Amino acid sequence: MHFLEYRVPSALEQIRRILAIPAKKAETRPVRHLTMEEMQAILDAPEPTGWAGIRARAMLHLCFAGGLRVSELVGLRIDDVILPHDDLPAGAFYSEVPA
Repeated sequence: MHFLEYRVPSALEQIRRILAIPAKKAETRPVRHLTMEEMQAILDAPEPTGWAGIRARAMLHLCFAGGLRVSELVGLRIDDVILPHDDLPAGAFYSEVPA
């Protein structure tokens, strides 16, 4: 707002009154992170008995381990994942998976 003092000299008095108003001090609370127990409860929530539960659990583990946002997780493509050949059985990504 100080630049207006030079751009609009006729409003100098009004500008000074506005600048004299003290800024509101808002109390900011620190971000609360999950405890280990809370994080484990979230990771254990999906039932690993069916395909959907296994997929949900894997997605949650990937989010927590990689620090991903939801938008980054859903935008992740198979080509973005680089794993050593020993970690997955052959054709793990390309087998028939129910929709």
